[in-house]
Amino acid sequence: FLIAAFVLALGLGFIYLMYPARHIGELVDLAILTEAGSHRRMLVRACAFLARELMLDDGFSRMSRPQIAANLWDKKQKLVEVDAAIRVGGGRSGITMGLDSLDEHNRIMYEKGCPWREWTKAEAEAHELVMNETDTVDEWQIRRSTEAGSTDNSSASNQSLATAKMMADVDGCYLDVRPGSTDRGLGPVLGTFFDAVDGVLSDYGVPPSEYDNSYEEDMSREELYSFQEVYFSDARMVQVETDRDMRFINASFDGDLHQGLLMVEALVFQETYNVIEEVHYELRVLFAIYVVQIA
Repeated sequence: FLIAAFVLALGLGFIYLMYPARHIGELVDLAILTEAGSHRRMLVRACAFLARELMLDDGFSRMSRPQIAANLWDKKQKLVEVDAAIRVGGGRSGITMGLDSLDEHNRIMYEKGCPWREWTKAEAEAHELVMNETDTVDEWQIRRSTEAGSTDNSSASNQSLATAKMMADVDGCYLDVRPGSTDRGLGPVLGTFFDAVDGVLSDYGVPPSEYDNSYEEDMSREELYSFQEVYFSDARMVQVETDRDMRFINASFDGDLHQGLLMVEALVFQETYNVIEEVHYELRVLFAIYVVQIA
């Protein structure tokens, strides 16, 4: 009897340690997906900044046109790669199981509609970030900073005035700068962004043979301080404000694409929470069984 009890206790102890361990691979994937999601959003904004600087070409970025074009092309390629890793996985960027395995992710990415708009509006309203009719810009910004709190990971803290107004005032999925681009899921929005970046590179960049990758190197002091003037051009600014591709890119900086990606990241956070809660529950049940058995 004592031997049987000892074997049973040992077996339960082994199960207590090993059974929840089956989630380790899933948690590792979710950790990488969390970082990759943030990186994807950063690359979207980097592309938006570089596309604008390529069109303006005013010296403010301290890069030449061939350098900006090369940098923009590189950031766009990295964005395509990290997006594929997040969606498909398969070992890309260390991700085994991509988010395409989740029905909720596929609803956001591939089904008709723009669920991120309702999600963003709900997030804004939860933090009282939607601009009231009586608010001045300064009053709205003060209320936004005090109500949202100082947590960097808060999606509400990423709201801009333009985004909050858009989510509060616009019904449906309409986007004036590119009608029909935001009502077929987030996947087509991202695809349109890729095409828009390619369009800016083609129309305002330089041939690929002239790309200058020296932007990757540290600037010498002499080169750094050789940029002493910013040559602002009203004509180029008009181009930025009227070019079809650039308007969509600018709208993506904190609009539909940015908010959609935030919604996907929130999904990853929720999946992580669910897995940890499941592990915690299993550990409590197994520990209770173990205690009852040895008592």
